Amino acid sequence: MIREGQWVSKGDILIEIANEQYRHQVDLAKAELAVAEAKLQRLKNGARELERDEVHYLHQAKISELQRAKKTWDAVNRLSEKKAITQTEIDRHYYQLLSLQAEVAAAKSRLELINAGARVEDIAIAQANVAIAKSRLEVARVQFNRTQLRAPSDGKILDLTIEEGESTGPDSVRAAVVMADTSSYFVAAYLDEYDALRVPLGCLARVTADGLTSDIEATLISMSPVMGRKKFSTYQPNELHDVRTRKVRLQLNQAENLITGLPVDVYFEIPAERSSEQQRHEVASKNLHH
Repeated sequence: MIREGQWVSKGDILIEIANEQYRHQVDLAKAELAVAEAKLQRLKNGARELERDEVHYLHQAKISELQRAKKTWDAVNRLSEKKAITQTEIDRHYYQLLSLQAEVAAAKSRLELINAGARVEDIAIAQANVAIAKSRLEVARVQFNRTQLRAPSDGKILDLTIEEGESTGPDSVRAAVVMADTSSYFVAAYLDEYDALRVPLGCLARVTADGLTSDIEATLISMSPVMGRKKFSTYQPNELHDVRTRKVRLQLNQAENLITGLPVDVYFEIPAERSSEQQRHEVASKNLHH
């Protein structure tokens, strides 16, 4: 079971629900695929040599029986001419001869069939059965994978809202796990109307916060193309609240001992050519992001 603050790698299982039924469905689909592939391979390989020999010798045996029956029938005809045999015996030998002729024909057909190999349509049907079995296996795997929540990337577990044994699912209103890649941190800051055009992209800044022993260097990497309502307050006596702000994003040059969501202050280093009146301007910001 994962825990808050734990670092996980991409693909690690974060949460797994009871899935014994789906696991067996995957095993069953694998077995069905193996059977379908074996049948296809058997068709392609054709009959074994021993099977061919068996059918061949059975055909030869039926031919021998038929030849003996023909000789017996010739003798029966001679006896019949002399009135030395009953009609019942004549009929018995006659129908026995017809039966052996049919058995020889059947054995010959069987021999020709086994030597001819599989038909094209039989192989096509077997290949279709293999494709069906593969699709069933993929469906079973998808259903099984849905019982496991895996990490989409490397990152740290920030919040775990369920415990082992609790119920959850796709309809839950709360996220079961909150994680993020904290190998690098970002700051979301908000520039008021006066500073929205004065602070350039790529501008250097320093980030401070209560508890930090030293400032952290940062670089402005993106700026919103629109102005919005002011959402955060610095609680300073001279702060204006009826202004619109521009959201910007800064990347920190180091991320040791930082906490996601930590309120910080950002001080932008405005280049001299952009402002002749002041070299440094303080801009309020909130929330450290990853």
